[in-house]
Amino acid sequence: MDNKKEKVISMLSKVTKAIKEFDPLDLLPYAPPDEYDSEIKEIISFLENNNECNLDTLSYKIFDIFNKTLGDDIFDKSIEDCYQVAHEILD
Repeated sequence: MDNKKEKVISMLSKVTKAIKEFDPLDLLPYAPPDEYDSEIKEIISFLENNNECNLDTLSYKIFDIFNKTLGDDIFDKSIEDCYQVAHEILD
C-alpha cells in the first residue's frame, strides 16, 4: 500500500473513532453505524485541503460542520467540546 493511501486510511480511522466517541446527539449505539458519515467526510475533506491545520482551526470547523448539519437548536456542544475532538484527531 502506498504512503498516501495509508495516510488516508489512518485519517479516516482517527476521525471516525473521534466523532463516534464524541456522539454529539447521544445516538450511538441506537443509530445506524453510518450516522455521522457525512460529517466525518466533511472533516476529512477539510483536513486533506488544509495540511497546516491546527487545533483551533479544526475545533471551529468541527463546531461549524455539526452546527450546520444539526442546527443550533439541536447541537448543544461547545467549541471546547469540539477542541477535545480536534485534539484526539490531530494527536
